[in-house]
Amino acid sequence: IGDSVWEAHIWNVIGEVLASLGQVSAAMKASKRALKLARENRHREIEAMGIIEVVALANLAQHHEAQGNVDQADDQCNRAYEFAEKIKFQLGKAAARRNLGILELNQGKYKQATRHLTEARQLVDQAQSVQLQQTIRIELAVAQLMESKLSEAVVTVNAAVEFDTPFFTPEAYSLRGIILQRQGKMH
Repeated sequence: IGDSVWEAHIWNVIGEVLASLGQVSAAMKASKRALKLARENRHREIEAMGIIEVVALANLAQHHEAQGNVDQADDQCNRAYEFAEKIKFQLGKAAARRNLGILELNQGKYKQATRHLTEARQLVDQAQSVQLQQTIRIELAVAQLMESKLSEAVVTVNAAVEFDTPFFTPEAYSLRGIILQRQGKMH
């Protein structure tokens, strides 16, 4: 259609879909294409392309992690955060910190994961994206659970349940059951 904003956005979506199908190499190529388009056209569509660039960087971080390239994933998360901060994209900062928290969580670095996910929660609450608010709380509750901070995990997961989105509420209820079981509460 000749619209570079939409084309870059579509490449980001294609990358996300390919990643969800387990085609990480193809997803990486799609995200790199989105990033290239965003950077080449930033001068024309500053705000839209900036947002697309942050999303592409965050996606690349996930792709790198899926390939076992933890250092590159960490680098992409930090780049996404820095760029989101530069363009004052609050939701992008939250997503970048979330990805960094997930990266730490997957590596068993629960204390660092809790720190990054707490920051992501604070950022997303200012941006007010209900699904992201819920999923970050779920991930934070997992990190708190893994740290054996059960009372904090219950408070966090209860807050996640309150958001009541169709995608993540079942996960929040399941996690709450696990945390309550770990606390010895079987009701």
